[in-house]
Amino acid sequence: DENPLIDSTFLLRMLGPFKYIHTILGFLITGLSGYLWLKIVKQSLNPTSMMVQISTIILVLIFTQIILGEILVFLDVIPLIQLFHMWIASWILGLCMVQYSAWNQSQVSHE
Repeated sequence: DENPLIDSTFLLRMLGPFKYIHTILGFLITGLSGYLWLKIVKQSLNPTSMMVQISTIILVLIFTQIILGEILVFLDVIPLIQLFHMWIASWILGLCMVQYSAWNQSQVSHE
């Protein structure tokens, strides 16, 4: 399952500071998403159900990403988990674009 020509510890060392940047960025995104969820769901006067649902789904997917990332780091799992980790990231990005478009449309309709 591993590359027989290259040791996995060598590959991990090659990542260098990127592995730390990835973790820090993940926690920053989680914090920002939690803050936006709080602003949209709890502090907005009249949020649409779509905005509430998308915000909640994004937050759940980000927590799922963290769990999958930790599984990838600490457990010897099949490469399919890595595929799901990347796939969910694209879902999050897509949902962020949908949410931004809905917010932008609501700003235009209120002008």
